[in-house]
Amino acid sequence: MTLRLARLLSITLAVLALAGCLDRERRDNSLEATLHKYEVTIRWGRLADAYLFMRIKEGEQPEIPPGLDEVRVTGYEVLRPVVHLGENRAAQVVQIEYLFRDRQVVRKLVDQQTWEYDEDAGRWYLASPVARFR
Repeated sequence: MTLRLARLLSITLAVLALAGCLDRERRDNSLEATLHKYEVTIRWGRLADAYLFMRIKEGEQPEIPPGLDEVRVTGYEVLRPVVHLGENRAAQVVQIEYLFRDRQVVRKLVDQQTWEYDEDAGRWYLASPVARFR
């Protein structure tokens, strides 16, 4: 009987460990996909859409600064790849090159992004502010 109980316990623990690994892999894949979508959004100049990656309370609208349509992004480079800050938090650092269409002077900014996973929504949200183009 003790051997049978030990086997059952071993199998149960293995199944739980596998489920935890699969959940983490799914969460990591979701983060990778979200970061890629965010990069594409920024890179192709849909800067107002970047605010949709933030957690917004129901019934509220994000505060989008004026003049974003005058910004042209010319580069997006990951300086520090994703670092997990816990099970539901991650961070990465990117450099964004851009210019204002009327000035034609290339500028750079370093965007330190923090991302949080919402278990209920099953998605990652940008917890840090969207980069400010000045």
